[in-house]
Amino acid sequence: MNTKFQFYKKKSNLLYKIFNQITDVLNKKISIIFPRSHRISEQMYNIKINLQKKMLISFKLLKIFSKT
Repeated sequence: MNTKFQFYKKKSNLLYKIFNQITDVLNKKISIIFPRSHRISEQMYNIKINLQKKMLISFKLLKIFSKT
């Protein structure tokens, strides 16, 4: 039981790191694109928000499953 929890904990930590890296990259892309075209930056922002929501949901699910 303990090893199973450790496995999921490692997975959730890895997921969280990936989530942060993707967010950082998207933020940088948005800041680069923003001065050029407002419409493109808005689309990128929406993509980033949607991705964050999906990753947060999967992160929460992983935490829930790691408790069982």
